[in-house]
Amino acid sequence: MSRISIPFKEVGVNAYTYGGITRLGRVQNANIDANMQMTPVQELGSDRLVGRIFGLPEVSVQVSSMDVGSRTAFVLANRNWATASPTDAIELQDISYVCLALVYRGLNTNDVASTLYVPGAKLDSLSMNYSVTGDATEDFSFQATSYRLLAYDVAVASGTLDASYQLSLPTTPAPRVLKNGRHILSAFSQTRGYLPEDAIVSTTATQVTFNPQYVSAGDVVLVTYHADLSNAWQYTYEYPNVPFGYTPPPDQPPGMRGWGIEIFLVRTGQQARRVVRAQSCTIQAQINTTRIEELGNETAVGYSDNIPEITGTLELLRTDLQMYRLLAGDLNATDDNFTPDELGRGNWGMLIRMWRRNANRQADEPEKTIWIPTLDISQVSDRAQVGQDATLTFNWASRTNQMYIYRSRHPSLNP
Repeated sequence: MSRISIPFKEVGVNAYTYGGITRLGRVQNANIDANMQMTPVQELGSDRLVGRIFGLPEVSVQVSSMDVGSRTAFVLANRNWATASPTDAIELQDISYVCLALVYRGLNTNDVASTLYVPGAKLDSLSMNYSVTGDATEDFSFQATSYRLLAYDVAVASGTLDASYQLSLPTTPAPRVLKNGRHILSAFSQTRGYLPEDAIVSTTATQVTFNPQYVSAGDVVLVTYHADLSNAWQYTYEYPNVPFGYTPPPDQPPGMRGWGIEIFLVRTGQQARRVVRAQSCTIQAQINTTRIEELGNETAVGYSDNIPEITGTLELLRTDLQMYRLLAGDLNATDDNFTPDELGRGNWGMLIRMWRRNANRQADEPEKTIWIPTLDISQVSDRAQVGQDATLTFNWASRTNQMYIYRSRHPSLNP
């Protein structure tokens, strides 16, 4: 009898990096889409299509989560969040290639029924959304060249490359051969992170041979492969550091809302200024990746990066001239009139701190800190409407297109 359906509680989202397998927590929505590019071919003198020319598939992955701290960003950047110091940080460009999968639980069993595995997913965009009444959220979007639907599990193996640039594979569980003739799905090295397909010369059921242009003898590498494991399904709360109340810490709060989000304007040599009456704040980061293809290759080679674009919005209730004065650089409140082109002359950056409920904000560490060094104001909107309070909205852009995510706090900017 065919299974009726698979409920959301029996679908997990896994990330695969050099650090191994990580279950992403607080995920609310995950999509893996494949766009099969094709062009219909017509010809003179024919009343039907000749056929279709197929291009290379385009795979996209979207993962939307409740934002409860820096853990997901650190995992995707191949950093150990659990052992990181409070002031450790990643820059947006540190989130590069990662492998992602939807893992489906079997019916009335703890076996994995199937795995939809995406190798070499490249971060394409990131958005973070904070508001007074809504849950804090973060959304990651990736591009990839293909995916592979597997009937079983994804296993990992790691070790040190010998003088022949080879890694031995386990015999139990044994790797299953893929349709392309290979025995592994992906590979990572300690020094380079995700390794492209060109880095793998050959595979057998017992070993992998790597290309010395990408690795060196003595490198520690990790590979993923398709294998039939037993009782490999785990609920998300069974993974370390995911559940609320995990002991020993660090753990993660169930979720966050506006009460846990503090926003400051910061600048070196100046006292930080808290943004009062803030109602919402958004961050959008577009990585601007370019897909690379080549003649004679039926798969895309990978992606190249351009300079990311980091923009966002900041909405607050209209009170007085404070925000205009700060953004225009009028710290001594001597000016009595402003024009739009003055905004941004204050050279302020923005600092966002996230706190769990009932945290001691003088003694505890925040769950995450985001720092944009300098803001430029691209648009400002004053709005008034019957039945509502007057609002002031700033659209901003990072002047240098830089954004840092700290494990807990900024090392020197701590308002």
